[in-house]
Amino acid sequence: MLKAKRILSVALVLCLAVSMVLTGCSTTPAAAPSGSESAAASSAADSAAAPSAASGEDVKLNVWYVGTAQDQGDRVEQALNKYLKETLKSNIQVNLEELGWNPDYTTKVNNALSTGQDVDLVFTSNWAANVQQNAMDGYFVELSNYLAQYPDIEKILGTDFLNSAKIDGKIFALPCNKEHFHSWGMLLRKDLVDKYKVDVTKIKTMKDLEPIYDQILKGEPGITPIAMEGFDVPGYKLLDWDNISDDDVPGAMYPSTDNSKTKIINQLTAPESVAVYKLMKEYLKKGYISPDAASADGVSNLLKTGKYFSAVQSLKPGKDAEMTASTGIEYVQAQMTPDYCTNRENTGAMMAITKQSKHPDEAMKFLSLLYTDANVLNYIIYGEKDKDYTVNADGTITLVSGSGYASGNGWRMGNQLTTLRLSFEAADKYEQWDKLNKSAPSLYSVGFMFNKSNNDIQTQVANCKAVTQEYFRTLLSGQSKDVDKDVAAMDAKFKTAGVDKLLAEMQKQFDEWAKAKK
Repeated sequence: MLKAKRILSVALVLCLAVSMVLTGCSTTPAAAPSGSESAAASSAADSAAAPSAASGEDVKLNVWYVGTAQDQGDRVEQALNKYLKETLKSNIQVNLEELGWNPDYTTKVNNALSTGQDVDLVFTSNWAANVQQNAMDGYFVELSNYLAQYPDIEKILGTDFLNSAKIDGKIFALPCNKEHFHSWGMLLRKDLVDKYKVDVTKIKTMKDLEPIYDQILKGEPGITPIAMEGFDVPGYKLLDWDNISDDDVPGAMYPSTDNSKTKIINQLTAPESVAVYKLMKEYLKKGYISPDAASADGVSNLLKTGKYFSAVQSLKPGKDAEMTASTGIEYVQAQMTPDYCTNRENTGAMMAITKQSKHPDEAMKFLSLLYTDANVLNYIIYGEKDKDYTVNADGTITLVSGSGYASGNGWRMGNQLTTLRLSFEAADKYEQWDKLNKSAPSLYSVGFMFNKSNNDIQTQVANCKAVTQEYFRTLLSGQSKDVDKDVAAMDAKFKTAGVDKLLAEMQKQFDEWAKAKK
């Protein structure tokens, strides 16, 4: 069920990956689903029919992914299962679990994988339930043979994009088909942007935002200028580090489209990051950020409260509309960094079949439907037609306020470029994505994936993560009493944790990859 359910697990607290983000090829958006009459149903039925269970009984799949549990999730789940059974003539039924955001999501998934809990499909990425680590640890099914059985998936994703998500030359998870690029910038509440006559096109740096934040503090009691949590911190995200591993693992390059900046450094102690720590300390003093930022529960959840004016986000055309739909509050966006295609998009949102799945064949059938049947994905994103959304004359949809289901977040799985479009989204949204997919420059590092399967490297990664977890929330939330002193202490602990050996191994692997690339 989409409602969060109680999940039994041992108390195994693992070091976590933090922060969010994204990928795809463009196609024409699908028409609105119409219950049993679906344009996608006929082709999808071929792959979903023919139950593999000899008994012909229903096969129940447990599907886990990031997101906020919906009040009417059970109802939507039942509607989707009815569609699978009656329209697609499939024996597959699904138990959908929206298990929150990081760090909780990663903890739940990693615990389930390590203890063999009954789960078939999981959301995985470079920032949540780390795809590479879990694949290398043997928790995910290798999908090459399945992809040969479902050739439409590679046609939709494109061979190059699919190959860029390989781990040690193999496919262990399928990326969501969306944008291949990202930029960073701010989401801003539209009502306050209009009220204070803010020209978002002129916002290029944090300094440009400070006079606006002063206006918000003066004129909007109860509104905090910036919503932030974890690494989702303005200033830090705008550095757009080309991370080699997780956000909380030392090792990154300055973003570059050529081989002029290939030295791997500890980005967490770099001068640019230290400047951000000091800026956040200043912002806390001014009241731009909440004193509770260090313990906040996800930026998306903060924005839904209506108590914040802005938040840093990974941007794309239409990101403001998507966030408007998922939060119920209208936002506009201000782009502050260039568009780049990066490894962040290749592995930013994926679905994997777990090795412990009792029904891997059926899991793959359902996974294929997320790419080939727009109706299946639309149920998960938007719910039921006429209950959770209505279809407009132009084929766009309007969400039904108070329906109890507004999951949104179409970027999480499947083929987003065939899903329904909201009435306030640009008519050429997917065409804009396609244009940028083809024109946005790629970072030189695209396709490189750090192999940390070696036990020594895993130890160094874990030890360095522990150091980061000890300091980063204090530093990024502005609560450090002495930034330079804390950074020096953090750096010393990184040295003890083996950061120099870790960076050297990263550099060695990258240099070997770059040599082969030539």
